[in-house]
Amino acid sequence: MVGSSISEPTNQTGSTRETQDPSVVDAELEAIAPGARLSVAAITAEVAGRVDLSQVDLVAAVRDTVCRAKSPVANPASYVASVIVRKPDAWLVGSTSGGWTPQREPEDAWHPAEARDAGQAASCLAGNHDWGSHALPDILRAHCVHCGEPRRKVDPDFARHEAQHELEQAGAR
Repeated sequence: MVGSSISEPTNQTGSTRETQDPSVVDAELEAIAPGARLSVAAITAEVAGRVDLSQVDLVAAVRDTVCRAKSPVANPASYVASVIVRKPDAWLVGSTSGGWTPQREPEDAWHPAEARDAGQAASCLAGNHDWGSHALPDILRAHCVHCGEPRRKVDPDFARHEAQHELEQAGAR
């Protein structure tokens, strides 16, 4: 999408949304994402009360999400709302933190409590992971499909297999 420079400051500098005229924010949203049908009202409707938007710099959030998307976004208001709901403190009004940058978790950051259900979380905690369909090649079954645990951390045979595969891939280049 055509837009302004990512480092440009937004006009949303007050401590709450009430200090900012929604029509001004709407104009900025249209300027950075022309034709995307983004407005304060559209984003508010998508957030549906899950986050207090009075403290969120919507222009910065749109700039960091919709404008940086690698492919066209079908529903920009829904897209930015879903990211704001997941990480509402990333675009606090008046913040100079620079917005949201996706961070890859370190390999040892295993969160079994985030497994899809309590039964599966307990199974993962007990070391009974699901590496995926046996119809897949073994190398594609490298992480638990429920908690993301790297298989190489619990299966030394797979760790050797994965290391060998990586060497072969590097030699094939």
